[in-house]
Amino acid sequence: MSDNISRRSILQQAAGLAAAAAGGLVAAGDRGKSEKNAYRPAPVKPPAAPVKPKHPFGYTPFTQKCPVPRVLSPKAIGREPWKVGAVHHGVAPEYMDRRCADAPDVKWHEIYPTQFFELRCKVSVHEYLPGVKTPVYGYGGMIPGPTIRTVIGQPCVVRVWNELDIETACHFHGSNLPSHAAGAPNQYVLPGRARDYFLPCTVPMQDGRPDYSESPSTMWYHDRALGVAGANNYYGLSGFCLSMDDLEYDLVKRNILPPAKYDVPLCLQDRCLNPDGSLCYLPGHPSGNLGNLYAVNGKVQPVLAVERRKYRFRLLNSCNTRFLRLKLHNNMKLICVGKDSWLYDRAVEEDSVVLCPGERADIVIDFTDCDKEVYLCNLVEQLDGCKPAGKPRCGEEYGRGGYQKNNRDGYGKDSDRGYDKDDDDDDDDRKYSIYGQAADCCVPWLKFVVEGPKQRDCATVKHGDYLRPHRRLNPAACEATRYFDIESSGSGYQVNRRPYEPAACHESPKIGTLERWVYRNKTADACPIHIPGGSCQVVRINSKAPYRTHSQKCDTVTIYGGEEVEILKHFNTFAGTYTAHCSSVEYDYRRGMVNYRTLPKGAKY
Repeated sequence: MSDNISRRSILQQAAGLAAAAAGGLVAAGDRGKSEKNAYRPAPVKPPAAPVKPKHPFGYTPFTQKCPVPRVLSPKAIGREPWKVGAVHHGVAPEYMDRRCADAPDVKWHEIYPTQFFELRCKVSVHEYLPGVKTPVYGYGGMIPGPTIRTVIGQPCVVRVWNELDIETACHFHGSNLPSHAAGAPNQYVLPGRARDYFLPCTVPMQDGRPDYSESPSTMWYHDRALGVAGANNYYGLSGFCLSMDDLEYDLVKRNILPPAKYDVPLCLQDRCLNPDGSLCYLPGHPSGNLGNLYAVNGKVQPVLAVERRKYRFRLLNSCNTRFLRLKLHNNMKLICVGKDSWLYDRAVEEDSVVLCPGERADIVIDFTDCDKEVYLCNLVEQLDGCKPAGKPRCGEEYGRGGYQKNNRDGYGKDSDRGYDKDDDDDDDDRKYSIYGQAADCCVPWLKFVVEGPKQRDCATVKHGDYLRPHRRLNPAACEATRYFDIESSGSGYQVNRRPYEPAACHESPKIGTLERWVYRNKTADACPIHIPGGSCQVVRINSKAPYRTHSQKCDTVTIYGGEEVEILKHFNTFAGTYTAHCSSVEYDYRRGMVNYRTLPKGAKY
């Protein structure tokens, strides 16, 4: 029997998903009667043979095209198209003062004229399913919002207008920003108002020179408004923000990484619809909102046509609460080149990648010699919005006997670096139930259709290729250690036995210093934590060294129930107040957050 997921299993799974969607759709007026079915489908036994899927809206999975979000064009470059800061919520003072907070006599790294963008949060109508009109919110009315492309050394101002009847707070996740632009939960954009978000698009200075090891690549922006972030994100307020520096441009120029034409952002979301096509969302539900429709770039189970070459995909888990382990159905390897906002120092092959809500993976897939159809699948079973089954992490594979680990260097065995091209085992008798055991769970989200002959100008990146410098933080250089105990408190969370108060600030790291932050999760839930203000590095998980890819730069870290995770973070460039928070936006109402204020260099604790 092949270890591959057979094409028959994929077709059966797609049929099961359609049937599950029918079981999970309830009208808003029936929520009190059937609240469980409002956010999760009933278990479905896969049919014995492929059947034509039945869907309440008449949709057959993998029959609509996967769109690519359009790139947002600047309103102007080098000159202000409007008076910056002349809006209700103003602009960061750093827009006028470009000095580093950790070196006041030094200005940030800046070499290109400022770009000016405009985004409008507005009500729109979207088709997750063909012909089904769904009212949504969207940046620019789009699901997902337009992609903002930036360049390191070229500052940006993004004017965000709120044309909704609810407050918003745009958070640029993964970028090192001034406090005013960081999108803290109470940094609102009120209805009818605007805020100018200043994105310096810079890197810290190291020994008087730009530290390009800190250049971000795959960021995203989304809503963080206190108390309504879950609903605002579910209704569509998110998009990509991608950045390049000279080192990454050089990787593309030398054909190591694919060029922009073959660099595709993929936003993954789960949603649930009412029979009238509207989104079925339950505010403040204790088990979260797990959808039974699986969308990529705003379309449910779409198809993406690709050439026979290497493609770069920026994977974003934009689900409110669902965890993902993404794997190709035929066991092709993923060439992982980055995590969250940053590229790795070297490319590494993996069987799969695990993404908590808000987490990103930068991968390359080689379609040169594969079969005509390839499916991107999710292998994580999750019945509870508070946590997935097990404790999935990169470097661990679901196997029939539990987890199967790669060798210690994180690169896998040499014999495992290829993939089994035999996809003809249609007699594979394993069951891939939607909600089966962890080893058997497989849900297809995206279908790749591979077309044409092999392309000679294919990118060359492969396992072990050098990408960019990586500066490993030294635990011995830490000037302070802080502990953050996450505990349950009624229907919410508290950190260090304090409920979250937007105006309170109990932690004050100094600019220019390295600190050790230890998170201890004393709940039974999975808590993915995002610490804004640049990168951090995980050095211990339950007193053990992390898997190779977890030890490099990141901005989102999952702390499962009962775990202790030790993080190193260097504070630099900007002084001000920030909010470390749970990146599962569904639990914004639980207030699992803590404010910290970075102090200027030389200040006392």
